[in-house]
Amino acid sequence: MATASSELFRCPLDTSDADRIAQSSPPDGPYLYSYSMTGYGEGPYPDLESDPAVNLGMSSVLTGDTPALFKQSSVRNPALKIMQAEEVATTSSTENPTDATVISDGRWMPGQDILTARHSGRADVTFADGHAEAVPWEFGNDYTNSLPRL
Repeated sequence: MATASSELFRCPLDTSDADRIAQSSPPDGPYLYSYSMTGYGEGPYPDLESDPAVNLGMSSVLTGDTPALFKQSSVRNPALKIMQAEEVATTSSTENPTDATVISDGRWMPGQDILTARHSGRADVTFADGHAEAVPWEFGNDYTNSLPRL
């Protein structure tokens, strides 16, 4: 049986855990990876009109009484929708141009979390159709690039 290294979930340029450790809190501790799934969560979302019972993201929400399941088939234009995002991991201005909070939980929340700028102003993202590319960090600020229903 083949095993996968946890290093697959960490960008080789993501070398410091200091800011993640400083901002983490028990019981979960710091999130030590570079990549997160797009997750708007369940219910109303800042700046978006939404039904409180609808899962807006690209991962299932399993809290509460009724799970809000994500269906890949619900994504419109999957080649244009960020499914997995590379988030900022330090407070360094080269990586974190807006002084955003560093990655903490494996969920990239557009409009609240930003993409890293560690690759010369770009972040590596995986789109819902499975392809990956480096995009300008500002690309993540536009809901059109991540909200599955658009």
